[in-house]
Amino acid sequence: MIELISLRIARVIHTANVEETEDVETLQYYLSIYLTSVLIVFFTLGIGYITGTFYLTLLGLFSFWLLRKVSGGLHLTSLTGCVFFSTLLLSSLPHLSLGKIILELNIISLIIVILFSPNFHTISISNKRKKTYKFIAIIIVFVSMLLNIEVITKAIFIQAVTLLSFRREGFE
Repeated sequence: MIELISLRIARVIHTANVEETEDVETLQYYLSIYLTSVLIVFFTLGIGYITGTFYLTLLGLFSFWLLRKVSGGLHLTSLTGCVFFSTLLLSSLPHLSLGKIILELNIISLIIVILFSPNFHTISISNKRKKTYKFIAIIIVFVSMLLNIEVITKAIFIQAVTLLSFRREGFE
């Protein structure tokens, strides 16, 4: 669905200015990534607003995004599936209670980040940049431990789990 919408928009943009725009496939690729991100944020924050947990949802979404930017992680092969799954997961964070296992989840997250980050499946990066990204990811998890805010811990843990390589159909 997102791929189709992106293709239609890309064709319109390309037709409007053939000489100065990228080819349709390139436009579609970047539009689909942008549209996916916008929809995840819109739906997740919308659900947070409706359920009265807007600020906690925003905090969880930001924490997840921040760690994901420097650590990479698993991607669904379908962008529509990504929007649905990410929205469901991220909007549920403020509603799930951890009880007294916050420290344990932070420690597990830290171990996963130390062992498996960065894990970028679609791009290659230099060893120097990998070390920098790993260092930043570790700092993010340490800050999560210091803050001891449940929604941040849950978001960091979920993102850390995406660093583990599960090679199954529907994921890449």
